[in-house]
Amino acid sequence: MSSGKGLAKARELARFVSEVEERLYLAMQLGRMYAFEWNHASDTVLRAGDPELIASLWGRSTDTGDRFLSRVHPDDRDRFHHVACELTEERPSYEVSYRFIHENGSVIWLHERGQGFYNSRGQLVRVVGLTAEITKSKEAEESLRLMGGRLLSAQEEERQRIARELHDDIGQDLAVLIVRTQKVIESCSDEALRDSIEQLHANARLISEKVRRLSHELHASELDYIGLATSLEMLCRDVSQNAPFDLTCSCKEIPAPLDRNVSVALYRVAQESLHNIVKHAAAARVEVELLCADTTLILRVKDDGHGFDPDSVRPTGLGLISMRERMNLIGGVFTVFSAPEKGTTVEARVRVTGPGRSSPTLTDRSSSPPR
Repeated sequence: MSSGKGLAKARELARFVSEVEERLYLAMQLGRMYAFEWNHASDTVLRAGDPELIASLWGRSTDTGDRFLSRVHPDDRDRFHHVACELTEERPSYEVSYRFIHENGSVIWLHERGQGFYNSRGQLVRVVGLTAEITKSKEAEESLRLMGGRLLSAQEEERQRIARELHDDIGQDLAVLIVRTQKVIESCSDEALRDSIEQLHANARLISEKVRRLSHELHASELDYIGLATSLEMLCRDVSQNAPFDLTCSCKEIPAPLDRNVSVALYRVAQESLHNIVKHAAAARVEVELLCADTTLILRVKDDGHGFDPDSVRPTGLGLISMRERMNLIGGVFTVFSAPEKGTTVEARVRVTGPGRSSPTLTDRSSSPPR
């Protein structure tokens, strides 16, 4: 009797497992996903899930690691290798999106999560995970990115137009007003009237300086002539003249020439960051640093002001959004490090090529856990 009950429970458990597997395979098929397992010793990859996706990519469910790596897009191999192929017991899991090349030459996007398993000696035994085809979502992201790029380009063009009008129209009118009031002052014999005109003259000069500064902020034309590093130094010098904090600027080992889009994006990030510090931070010391580490150009703007909790504070203005979008458009990364009463560091990173620099290559492919 007890053996009959045990057999019935075993059948019920088997049926339950079968139903779960069917649901899982259905979910993977609907979601364009497959599960994989890579064996380190044999360098074999087993896949199960959406049969249409597996067939379209591989033609079969078993494969080798070398064949997989040869199909990862060359521009993504370094990043894939760093994230997914350098697992340790301390960092056994990963998540990465990458481009994959069909045998017919077409390119799709895949998103992958994996987990490494180790033996008692700390040696990698296998990697298991889940891969999803995300080409449509990536295409939608690209459409949004291009739209954002057009909006920011239109914004830059509008900045230039307004800057030209301020300089060539209003600026010139103010210059004429300054000259004429000076002549009136020189020819005026009424002391009280002369004092009033001198005050108007001084006000006109002050307004002219404000218009000049605003025109410069809207369109930093020196970027095209003296480069990003010198332009940042000039920006910091202008800000420090009226800022209530000590400001230092350091620019080191900058490759030249830089792509103008990169220069404009980093300049605007620095400009917006300094504007935010003046307006919100109540800082005593601010540091602006621009450097190139290997093939990565890094901009940091650091202050010792109030700071904030980035996880609990939602941006109410367009400043942080604009900076992040600018970096996304040039393929860079924008990060904010801050904490209450601990100050804030804004960091922008973008990969560049310069004299004597080359892109790193994928190495040690045979010992890496591919899919």
